[in-house]
Amino acid sequence: MTRVSPRELDRIKKERLVITTRIFDHEQISWGKENAHIDGYSFDIPYDTILHYAGGTLILKRVLLPNLPSHYQHFIELHQQSNGDAYDRTGSIFAILPSAEKDFFYGINNHPDSLPAFIGRDGQHYQGVLRTNEYVPSLELVRFFTPFGIGKFNERMKDFGIDWRDETYYRQEITDAYPMLQGSVILGAWIGNYDNGGHLLTMDIKSYPNDLINQDEDAWKHNIIYPLFNTCNVLEMAGQNYGKLFATDSLTVSFSIPDDASSARLRYISTGHGGWDGGDEFVPKTNTILIDGKPAFAYTPWRQDCGCYRDLNPVSGNFWNGLSSSDYSRSGWCPGTATQPVYFDLSPWIDGKTHTLTVAIPQGQPVEGMFSHWAVSGSIVIEY
Repeated sequence: MTRVSPRELDRIKKERLVITTRIFDHEQISWGKENAHIDGYSFDIPYDTILHYAGGTLILKRVLLPNLPSHYQHFIELHQQSNGDAYDRTGSIFAILPSAEKDFFYGINNHPDSLPAFIGRDGQHYQGVLRTNEYVPSLELVRFFTPFGIGKFNERMKDFGIDWRDETYYRQEITDAYPMLQGSVILGAWIGNYDNGGHLLTMDIKSYPNDLINQDEDAWKHNIIYPLFNTCNVLEMAGQNYGKLFATDSLTVSFSIPDDASSARLRYISTGHGGWDGGDEFVPKTNTILIDGKPAFAYTPWRQDCGCYRDLNPVSGNFWNGLSSSDYSRSGWCPGTATQPVYFDLSPWIDGKTHTLTVAIPQGQPVEGMFSHWAVSGSIVIEY
């Protein structure tokens, strides 16, 4: 028999209440793997089988998540290390929801060009970014960014005077999305890179019960969530275009909210990219959201705390003045962080009618072959 302290016993009791679902276990996300392919509908994928796409930079897994009472809170936890790639990369965790029509898996399993495309005024095709009557884009759950080389390159920079952390840890609540994930769902993880070693990723979904004493279980609100748009090009390495359409266009999609809903919100994630002095990565840009053609919300994604994560970035570029490139403020992200969604109240449009939602961003112009682009995703959360 092992004796434990009262505090340790309390911790053990609490841990037993938490439901942990392991999704990815030290999976390698890297360039150079053969693409998987299945015949048939996306939900014919065998459970708990890892499929590699986009040259290995995107992994998928069909899982069966537990059906839990609505009082639970749910979190995604990620652990990431470099396995050879030294750079800060965009990453995304997303879900493909069951659909009777075409879903995002169709483009993953075939080619991005098989998806409905938005054709911009620049003449370019932007595949699979908008919801239509026949197509449902992926539901982005977490947008994250790898730091510069954590793990693989720690020893190389051990005499730099900084105690590098062993891994990057991200934790984000997804309670508002979980009701749509219960049961059979396909979950994906992407880290854009062209490195044969790439990155290692572990992912769990953790579910915590709330205290229901003196609470009526039936009084808890139930959500549905459905994706409207997503320009985060997780099929980048298979040929999906970057979200650079905002230089010449805005992004418009139709939506409706049932008139018996009690509330509705837009869940919005936005990060700007263009990694040179003057590119949109380093210039604040206001994102304007219009409803039925009229400005409704304005938001400027901007992070000024990137210097707090210096110990995650062993091979970040260093400058003469003592700053590191990982210190620089950025458009909604820092190397080694997750970008939190922002929410906009759509309750004034709860009427069962069809409306339009438009995203407009003053994207910078290309410079000597370099271009800016924006990874934006939006979903509507409806409560009854």
